[in-house]
Amino acid sequence: MTLQELGAEYLRQAKVLQKRLHQLREQAKINDDPILQQRIYYLTTEVTECRKTGEYLLHYYEEEGAHEEASA
Repeated sequence: MTLQELGAEYLRQAKVLQKRLHQLREQAKINDDPILQQRIYYLTTEVTECRKTGEYLLHYYEEEGAHEEASA
């Protein structure tokens, strides 16, 4: 598996996790459960990390600094 393929897989998984996060947030509107809030918090972090890792891997071989400039 190449870094580009791995990066794309991370981004796909981020989308899957984002859908689950949306479901949990909808559920939280009805049920104010502290455990549910904790799950949302951790899943939000996981989605963010998957996105960052995916983008990093997709742009790994680009010129140094080019990805940071594009993100800014």
